[in-house]
Order: sequence, then structure tokens, then C-alpha cells
Amino acid sequence: FSRVSISFLMNWNSSSLNWSARHKRRQRRKSSADKVKQARNILQNARCDMQRAEIQKQRAADKAAKAEKLAGLRKDTGGMGVALASMNKQAEEAKAKAAASELKAKLLSPNEVIKDANIEAALNATGGSALTLGSSVSARLAALKRK
Repeated sequence: FSRVSISFLMNWNSSSLNWSARHKRRQRRKSSADKVKQARNILQNARCDMQRAEIQKQRAADKAAKAEKLAGLRKDTGGMGVALASMNKQAEEAKAKAAASELKAKLLSPNEVIKDANIEAALNATGGSALTLGSSVSARLAALKRK
């Protein structure tokens, strides 16, 4: 081999290595670009899904409001709607609390035990006596201690 041919072969071999390295870099850049495009598409799809969900939410709220209005649960009151709705809500809450208090008072008030011949016979057979629900705690405790 001559000097020229050896020099040519060495240059060709090194350029071949450079081509291989350039080719690998090009593939990595292309791969990175593809990943960025894919991520962009995923984000765009997510953004569209969020917008679609928001539209569906708004439509459902409108549909519910229309159904309430048709059912007579809600009335359009013009500009005073917010204040009136708040007052109505407070009135409903107060009514609910009053009903709960009445029920509590009814349950806690002393009541007479309903007289039943079978119950009285069973109590007499065991040596017990009928106590009213209104009996004091101390009277009930004393009756339990006697047994």
C-alpha cells in the first residue's frame, strides 16, 4: 500500500465513524422530538377533555335548575333572588330544628306505660312492678337493687 492509499483508508474509516456518530445523534434528536410531539398531543387531549367536562357540568346544572323550576321547588324572583333564597333557606333550617326539638321533647317527656294484662301477669310472677317511663332514675335504680 502506498502512503496515499493508507491515508485515504484512515480518513475514510474516521469519516465512517463520524457518520455513525452523526446518525446516532440524529436518531436521538428525532426520538426526542417524537416524545415532545406525543406529550403535546396528550396535553391537548387532556385540555379538550377538561373543556368537555366543564360543558357537561354546566349543562347538567342547567337541566337540574330547569327540573327544580318545573317541579315547583324553585321560583324565579328577579333581582331579589339571592336574598330571598337565603331567607327561605334559613326559614327551612329553623323549621327543621323546631321539628327536631319538638320530637326530642316528646321522646323525653314522661309517659304512662300502656297497661297490658299479659305484661302485668308476667311482672307479678317475677315479683316486679311496672315502672312508668317518667319514673326518676333513682326510683328505677332502687327497683333494680331490690331485685
